[in-house]
Formats: sequence, structure tokens, C-alpha cells
Amino acid sequence: MQPSTSTSNSASTSSSNSAMASSNTPGNQHDETLPKSLRSPYPPLSKPPLPTRPLHIVLASTGSVASIKIPLIVQSLLRYENVRIQIIATQRSLHFYDREAIRGLDVAWSAAQEEHSDASKPVEGRQGQQRQDMQEAVEREYTVADLAEENQEASNQVQGAIDGTRRHKRRPRVKLWTDTDEWGWRHLGEPILHIELRRWCDVVLVAPCSANTLAKIVSGVCDDLLTSFIRALSPGIPKYLFPAMNTLMFLNPLTERQISEATGVLGWTVRGPVEKTLACGDVGKGAMYEWSDIVALVVERYGLRARAAVESR
Repeated sequence: MQPSTSTSNSASTSSSNSAMASSNTPGNQHDETLPKSLRSPYPPLSKPPLPTRPLHIVLASTGSVASIKIPLIVQSLLRYENVRIQIIATQRSLHFYDREAIRGLDVAWSAAQEEHSDASKPVEGRQGQQRQDMQEAVEREYTVADLAEENQEASNQVQGAIDGTRRHKRRPRVKLWTDTDEWGWRHLGEPILHIELRRWCDVVLVAPCSANTLAKIVSGVCDDLLTSFIRALSPGIPKYLFPAMNTLMFLNPLTERQISEATGVLGWTVRGPVEKTLACGDVGKGAMYEWSDIVALVVERYGLRARAAVESR
């Protein structure tokens, strides 16, 4: 038995149409069927997102060679205004890209913003300040406690109880988390990363989604940061899977069943895989949806606008 292309495409199309039908309302982060304590602490998104309420993307990478595309996806999304990205990287996915490259993208963005905002300063002063800011950005870590604080501040503002002691920490446009961060807490009452990420996120992109991760998601396994985060998601959060695996792994009848359950039962939108020559040399369906099309999907759904600094180059 082989996966029926029409069945897989039907499930994907049905879920995609459902997701895109609500494109005028970027995402239901405020499901009124949930207790208030379980709803998003952030106000609803605008289309396009605003500086005071940027789009929060959780991008997950798993153990597929297609994870090499993660830096390209991040770099491209950072070219748009009012977008922030938190990456959940499984241990195996980091075999395919360097986490320091992701950190470098955030540092480069910070420097570009300083250059854009300080254009009126003398050149020598701007360059010195940029070097100092870049060094500080490298040395300063954004922690789970910072994420929890950010979520709490948002909740306080929504409820009208603004805390005058806000510390005004720099909040990165992109941050990468691993299982080590999930288990960094030591005492009861300390923030739990997969819960804080669930509170923070507006949309989830699992790109790529390996055969192993697909099986774990559908089975409800919670054995790492990514699967715990996914299991804890609010029902209304838009979420996308972009499978990537060998052709015969994709044609395995278990894969068809898992994709059907992911879309029909769990509410995922599945895009791809596509047919091409794979990294192993096989030719067939199994490659991840084109990374640029993943970016375009997000841009269209949320009405993102290119940053002025980028447009003027």
C-alpha cells in the first residue's frame, strides 16, 4: 500500500483552505472557550503587524538535511517589519546548521537598526556605537526568565496593570532554544520554557518535519522541548508542517495515516513534500516545500511589509 497522492493532497488542501480562509484574522490566539489563564497574554494581531505588537513566529527544525535551510528562512523573514522568531532546534537538526549563524543574524539586524536610527550622528560616532552595540548583543543572553517576564508584561498591559518597574531589556528578533534550555530550571515555580513559548507564539512552522518528528507529534510523544511545546499548544494557534524525508519513508503507509491524523484530528496544515533529487541521490517526492515558499506563505497570511532599510538598498 502506498500513500495516495490525492488523499495526501486532499488532506493538505482541506487544512490549508481552512487556515487561509481566516487570513483576514491572522490567528486565534484568544480562544474564548479556554480559561483566561490559558489564553494568549498578547493583544490580537493587526494585519500587517505593528511595532507595538509584532508577529511572533516559532520555527522548529528537526533531524532532516533540509534543516540547512533554516538560516535562509530566518534571514528572509527578518527582512520584514515587526517580525520576531524563536527557533526550537532538536539536537539532530543542529547537525545541519550552526546555531552561531542564527545568533549572527540577530546581531547583524541590531547593527543595521542602529545605523538606520542613528543616521544623523557623525560617522565616527555611529561606527563606534555600532561596534559597542554588537559586542553587547553577543555578550547578553536572552533567557527563559526574560521570555517569562516579557509574557507577564504583556498580560499586565492587556489587563491595564502596567508595571512601572519594567527593565527595558533588549529583546532579540531571533532566538534559538534547545533541550538544554528546557531543563535549565532548578526550583518549583521557575518558568518552564515550552509553556512560555506556547504563551508567546502566534504561528508555528515545523520546517523541516522529519518522519520521526511527524510520528511523535501524531502519537502525542513529549520527550523533548519541541514535542512538549507542540502538545501544549492552544487549539486555535495556526500551525504548519513541512515534511522532509526519503521517498520510500514518505510512501510508507504509516506516513499517509500520520499526515491524515495531523490534518484531520490535530488541525495542522501540511505543505509538501515536493519531488526532486534528494540529498541521498534518490529521485522522488520527499524534499521539503521550497524555503522561499514557506516565507511567502507567512508574508501573505500576515500581510508583512518589507523593512524600509531593506527596500532602499
